[in-house]
Amino acid sequence: MPTISIVSRPKPAAIESTAGATNITSTIISGVSFIDEDLSIQTNGSPLNFITSFSFVSLSLDVYLNGVKLSRDFDYRELPNVPGFEFIAIDMNFSKILNGNASILVKYIKRS
Repeated sequence: MPTISIVSRPKPAAIESTAGATNITSTIISGVSFIDEDLSIQTNGSPLNFITSFSFVSLSLDVYLNGVKLSRDFDYRELPNVPGFEFIAIDMNFSKILNGNASILVKYIKRS
C-alpha cells in the first residue's frame, strides 16, 4: 500500500507598510517581490498619470479601477522608467471617474 506524506511549506513572507498614506503589501517568494499597492490617494485633482512606489518589471503591472481589472495598452500604458502608468482615455472619460473617490489598486513585480 502506498504511503502518502503531507509536506507543509512555510507561508511566504508578507510585509505591509503605509508610506505617505499609500498602502503597500510586499510578498516575497523565492527572492521575487510581488507588490500590491493602493494608489487611490493620487486621484486628487483627476490626474491620468500615477506613480508607483517602486520600479517594476515591464509587463508585470496590473491596474484595477474600482475593483475592475483594466487592459494594458487599451485602458492604460505602463511607464516603467517613471515608474508608473497613465490612463489612455479612448472610450472612457477618466476625469469624471477619478473624482477623488475612485479606488486605484496596482499589482506588480518589483524590479531588483
